[in-house]
Amino acid sequence: MRLKPLLLALLMVHLIAPVSARAAADSGDPRVAVLPPIVRGNVAPHVKAKLAAKLQAGLQASEMNAISASPPEAEGCGPRCVRVTSQRAKTRYVAGARVVVRYSSYKMQLWIADGRTGKRLATVAETCAVCPPVAAASKLELAASRLVVALRERASKPAAFLVTSSPAGADVYIDGKLKGQSPLRLELPRGAYVLEVRQQGYYTGRKELKAIEAVEQKLNIVLVPKSKGGGKLGSVLGWSAIGVGVAAIVAGAVLLAIDGSDCFTTIGNRELCRKTTNTALPGWLLVGGGAALAGGGAAWLFWPRGGSKQRKRTLSNTRRITIAPTGLGLGLRGTF
Repeated sequence: MRLKPLLLALLMVHLIAPVSARAAADSGDPRVAVLPPIVRGNVAPHVKAKLAAKLQAGLQASEMNAISASPPEAEGCGPRCVRVTSQRAKTRYVAGARVVVRYSSYKMQLWIADGRTGKRLATVAETCAVCPPVAAASKLELAASRLVVALRERASKPAAFLVTSSPAGADVYIDGKLKGQSPLRLELPRGAYVLEVRQQGYYTGRKELKAIEAVEQKLNIVLVPKSKGGGKLGSVLGWSAIGVGVAAIVAGAVLLAIDGSDCFTTIGNRELCRKTTNTALPGWLLVGGGAALAGGGAAWLFWPRGGSKQRKRTLSNTRRITIAPTGLGLGLRGTF
């Protein structure tokens, strides 16, 4: 019976330990794999070893758990090299340096990278002109401490999002809370969010965001306009009105074209007419009625809803139908 509490305790430790480890890793793992500096120039082996030791000491002085590591590649360490080194050393970060020595002058470039992505997070440059190797190693140690400071400053910056929309001036919501109108720059702490962009007369644009420290992302949300003709029935009625109106205009133009008489004068000054048509009045009625019908249908379909402000904003982008006189009568032009 006494074994039961012990077994339960061991089970709880087994379940909680992985969760605690993941939480510690997410909150900021201080473990860093330190690669030996790449040294270019006429430098003695013991000086190279001194530089490597000072690089590791500078990181440890800033409360980083620095672990010596060997690069998987002979020259440099790119993103793939960083990821492999991090996996082998089981560290969150990988750090390294490049030192160029010319006579008694040292140029040093230090970096620290994210072991998961291989991306460099911070860099520090240092020079030591006409100085002995001991002084150069001391400067490298101080630069390593500054490198950790730069890394922590970067991690403390919030994530940023630059939100734009088409059309502009839409309301921007984060997790249901109004933040302003587009274009808008948002700064958010690390975490997951739901972005909504709302504009009267348009369907709501929605996107899930993942905020990462010190990373700025640009988002352009294109809003889709809602139906302006009252649904399917309104769309059918609007297009039907346009079709009937266009047909009436064509019929009216034909009647106007055949209006008049076909007469000629005989030798005895007698006027003979083979046919006489008087279709001007019905022709103009058809043209006028057709134009009104087509214009009404177009307005029903394409005139923007949502008030005068919304109408002014979108009027320049709406579709148009224009009826204008031409050499043969009236013409119908449209922008769709």
